[in-house]
Amino acid sequence: MDFLKRFFIYCILLFLIISAFILSIDPYDKYGINVFGFKHKAVMQSRDYKFQMLETSDIDYKGFILGSSAAHRFHTEDIKEILKVDVFNYSVQHTTTDDYKAQVNHLLERYNPKFIILNIDFTALDESFDTDNRLYNSSLKKYLFNQKTETHYFDSDYLSLRAIADSFNVIGVNLWGKVTHKYLENGNYINEINKTNRVNLKQSSYPHYKISKKRVSDLLGIKKRLTERNIDIYVLISPLSIEHLRKILDNPNLSKIHNQFKQELSSIFPNVWDFENLGISDYSTPQYFIDSTHPTRSLFKVISKKIFDHSSTNLGTRL
Repeated sequence: MDFLKRFFIYCILLFLIISAFILSIDPYDKYGINVFGFKHKAVMQSRDYKFQMLETSDIDYKGFILGSSAAHRFHTEDIKEILKVDVFNYSVQHTTTDDYKAQVNHLLERYNPKFIILNIDFTALDESFDTDNRLYNSSLKKYLFNQKTETHYFDSDYLSLRAIADSFNVIGVNLWGKVTHKYLENGNYINEINKTNRVNLKQSSYPHYKISKKRVSDLLGIKKRLTERNIDIYVLISPLSIEHLRKILDNPNLSKIHNQFKQELSSIFPNVWDFENLGISDYSTPQYFIDSTHPTRSLFKVISKKIFDHSSTNLGTRL
């Protein structure tokens, strides 16, 4: 009995020590904690980095890509090749409509765009999918225009072996390492070689999904702002691999919500392209997906040609 007590006490102490270590490093910069005054974090914070790229750029961008990490590999040169204008990829990790609002407000203050591409994930309207704290710790926060924000005190990313490894990465980078950036010119993501021979299923469970009325209202506000400036809006429902999509469609309740999600978008925007349908079947290979929620540049090339060059393909339908 004494052994069990000591065992549980030691486990709790170990958990608290590891948690305190991770939070003191704050490797993903979600809480703005930096006990040791480190200059760099292990994970590049795309919001601030891309914000600063736009603030210091002398390029007169006419097109912008907004979305989550699913849109990271939507390469601006592939769009420029077709439309002959400069484009910037402003996609960041783990987005909701708060991110889109702040980014649109920032862009309209500094640029005069001709079009915006909004790549929206299924999770973006989910009431249980929290806005990332990194938005509230970034330069974009002020572009929410004093909107009330809430810090979420529990983040599952910090309860993982990966968080421990990234915490040590922070220490290593700051003491001995060299900082490398994942974002290139025009906000593009680094070139990758997909070494897998299958598309791994990722984030395919949506246990408490509910359409957020507040986020639907946010999208209406974004459409109003862009329409007032005569800016074209291309809304893309972000592709999912066929295995991931079937996980949604085979669940009767989730399938109903998925259809409602599409209806909400098509009722708001006049130019919605649905790439989250069974047409993705022929493209659900490692050539076109990093994993089930992250398309490759090759897939976005096909998407760009479908939307802007009217190429013939069974991928995507216009709602």
